[in-house]
Amino acid sequence: MPPLAWWVWQRCRQLILGVRDFVFPPVCWFCGGALEEECDFCRQCRQQFQESSSRACPRCGRSVGPFADIAAGCDRCASERYPFQSVRRLGRYEGVLREAVLRIKDFNGEGLALALGRLLGQILAQSDCRFDAIVPVPLHWLRYWQRGYNQAQAIAEGISEVTGQAVLPRLLRRRRYTPSQISQSVAQREENLRGAFVVSRWTKSVPSAILLVDDVMTTGSTLREAARALRSAGARTIHVAVLARTEV
Repeated sequence: MPPLAWWVWQRCRQLILGVRDFVFPPVCWFCGGALEEECDFCRQCRQQFQESSSRACPRCGRSVGPFADIAAGCDRCASERYPFQSVRRLGRYEGVLREAVLRIKDFNGEGLALALGRLLGQILAQSDCRFDAIVPVPLHWLRYWQRGYNQAQAIAEGISEVTGQAVLPRLLRRRRYTPSQISQSVAQREENLRGAFVVSRWTKSVPSAILLVDDVMTTGSTLREAARALRSAGARTIHVAVLARTEV
């Protein structure tokens, strides 16, 4: 997308969201219930979103027991090699969090994606995860126009509002269209995404420490390939942040 068209689109989108927030009174972004305090979600929804965030392996993001030794990773990832240092999440891809993730894949879900990003940003702000910039996993331009926005970018912008770190939405580019990953094996997913991401040729420098953001982590193939592209361009430390993690 040309830079001017991108700028105009972003300004129009922000204006629309601002008008909507002014016209409609604040309610819980997920259930629509009344808010007891100035925040995005009611207490019950917030608790359900975050109930499993702390019981996760910091290396791969999978759920672990309360007494598991995860100093070097959990039993499922200790022998694996990743191009990123850690994975942070809100919770497991199930229940209300799964429903929320499915909602943000529609055009009308952008406000919810921003709110979930702010919630994830609060978790990151309280952790030892340090980064210089936030990079959302990009959509191919065709899928972007079909959906109307990139949900990973909206989540990243929510994180940015809390942490104060800048979002670099055009640093990473998806240079070819990839078929849906649903029902594909791990090997098929990796082959499907091989070479799909590249750092934009307009990039003058790549931050040393990056937070790579997406909505869901399943096998990790998408995030691995995106992280490899960033590493090949000079990034030294990459952390991953997602709303939900499946347990495959």
